[in-house]
Amino acid sequence: MEIGARWTQRFNRIEEAIRADPLYAGEETLVFPLQDLDALEAFGSGVLLERRGTEAAGSGPHQSLLLEARFDAAAFAARIMLDAARRLPLLAPGAHSYSLGS
Repeated sequence: MEIGARWTQRFNRIEEAIRADPLYAGEETLVFPLQDLDALEAFGSGVLLERRGTEAAGSGPHQSLLLEARFDAAAFAARIMLDAARRLPLLAPGAHSYSLGS
């Protein structure tokens, strides 16, 4: 068996395991192979969120939301903490929602 075939079989087993997870039941799930996991992990963190609507969901067909973000977790956390600290003196006592300022 050649290396390429072994890699394909391993990827297929991983893909099947992910698709069998109840978390993904009934949802379209795409699994992408990576050439170098270490390079991806060194890049930082990220998220890809895609939501596709249907005509039955409300205001017509082709509703969709696509959010993709890549960030360094430590730098992102520091930015959130600094932004929140700057806002504290302006807030009245009580509970508040938070959104990252620009």
